Amino acid sequence: MRIFDWGGSVGVTYILFRQVHEFPDSVQWQVCELAQAASAGIEVATRLGLSQLTFTSDAQLADGAQILFTAGAIQFIEPSLSALLGSARHAPRHLIINRLPLTPSGPGFVTLQNTGVSIAPCRVANDAEFIRELADLGYGLVDRWKCLESSMHIPMHSELELKHFHGFYFRNVEKS
Repeated sequence: MRIFDWGGSVGVTYILFRQVHEFPDSVQWQVCELAQAASAGIEVATRLGLSQLTFTSDAQLADGAQILFTAGAIQFIEPSLSALLGSARHAPRHLIINRLPLTPSGPGFVTLQNTGVSIAPCRVANDAEFIRELADLGYGLVDRWKCLESSMHIPMHSELELKHFHGFYFRNVEKS
């Protein structure tokens, strides 16, 4: 089984998860990151002896993974999640998406987000449109939650303020 962690830094989620859960030997956790972060991740995995943790900079490798996991990253990445999944021949069956900014009403928009170490363009999609795009690709919404630890304040545009981000679990109903 392969878990594709899109935007997973140097494998921090895998490293944290393995502190509370032992993964079977058959699990491969593959992080997709920018080349510099992927290189740093390879060094971390080698130093810690984490043979199940691998790295790539090719988002197309999501094709064929059983699970796509992403946390706090896809709003900064091109292509969009629906575009990536729509081009896959063997799209992941399960999607776990965490810390995603979505607007509850009105059209999606792009803003700048101060991450503390940089300022980056950030795509904020419309909530219903985001779910509909994944439904059009055969994904059914199984669960969703509020990510109360993340919010967004946009100076001079209080109407666009997000009090929390969102998390989702989708399953491809066409592969059930």
